[in-house]
Amino acid sequence: MRIERIREKLVKSGRAVFSINDIAKYGNISRSSARVYVNRMEKRNLIKRVARNKYTISNDPFIIASQLLENSYISFASALYIYGIIDQIPSKIYVVSPKRTKINLPWLKIVKFSSKNIFGFRKISKENSFIVVGELEKVIIDIAYKLKYAKLSYAFKGMKTCNRNKLVKYAKRMSLATQKRIGYM
Repeated sequence: MRIERIREKLVKSGRAVFSINDIAKYGNISRSSARVYVNRMEKRNLIKRVARNKYTISNDPFIIASQLLENSYISFASALYIYGIIDQIPSKIYVVSPKRTKINLPWLKIVKFSSKNIFGFRKISKENSFIVVGELEKVIIDIAYKLKYAKLSYAFKGMKTCNRNKLVKYAKRMSLATQKRIGYM
């Protein structure tokens, strides 16, 4: 199979971040052949490496960040920027994940949450792919839960347009300290 045909299948898949196993599956080739194809695609700038065994066809850091880890989503100031609540472009994209990883990208910060606190996110279409972002109410809860990753004033801005009932429902699933902060706000 030709390199261009494999890349075309990757684009049609709707995903933007792939592993060697994904490339082998889409190309219907062996894992060892997929490695050869990946090396050739990298040399032709058809694909680029973003982390160990992770490759992308996108240049959008929000798409890459949200698809880099399974069961993760963009949150904190990054999500508020996506929703248009704040105007300032964040210097880092904050991704909430249940796993610790050794991904070192200068524009990415992975914040570890307990798997029971990973909820309230959705997919938004962007370019030919998607981003996974926390719902506005969950983003406000995340800010109240981990204060060091965003200003509390950002959460106040988000509260003006959020669904208060959903906010309270989500707060009840988090820690008591988070519930108190939301109650204060």
